Amino acid sequence: MNKKLFLLLVLSGFLIQAEARHIAGGEMSYTYLGPGSNASSGKYRITLRLYRDCQSSGAQLDATASITVFQNGSAGIFQDLRVPLGDVNIVQLSSPGPCIDNAPIVCYEIGNYVTETELPFSPTGYTIAYQRCCRIENINNIQNSSNTGGTYAATVPGLNTSPIAPK
Repeated sequence: MNKKLFLLLVLSGFLIQAEARHIAGGEMSYTYLGPGSNASSGKYRITLRLYRDCQSSGAQLDATASITVFQNGSAGIFQDLRVPLGDVNIVQLSSPGPCIDNAPIVCYEIGNYVTETELPFSPTGYTIAYQRCCRIENINNIQNSSNTGGTYAATVPGLNTSPIAPK
């Protein structure tokens, strides 16, 4: 029994070390695609882009992102979307120019999570959000960045803003 408990404690230590601290940034956007299946709804393409430092030894981009849709002005979740990772692009700065001495290595993986959904037109609109812990270490403008998560959001305006707001 003691050996099993010891093994469990040792393995849990490895789990803590495997924590995903790799997100350098991200962005959320949506595109209005046109009317939905009825006259009172619209179809939207939701895009989440996450930026991961190629030099990070942390975890890879998540295979699935949980994106949540909230109806503005009401409590609770309107829609919860599980979006698989699509294409991953690598952007690398190969030559910063002759004026920069000792240039840092700049390399990012950009993971794209794209889905389509239908939302009823709403007077107050929607907020589409994704939250994730944690970011890469040593981001200069974020205190304790390796223990700070990020929230990426987009707001779909409601009909109270304008009769053509969902577009």
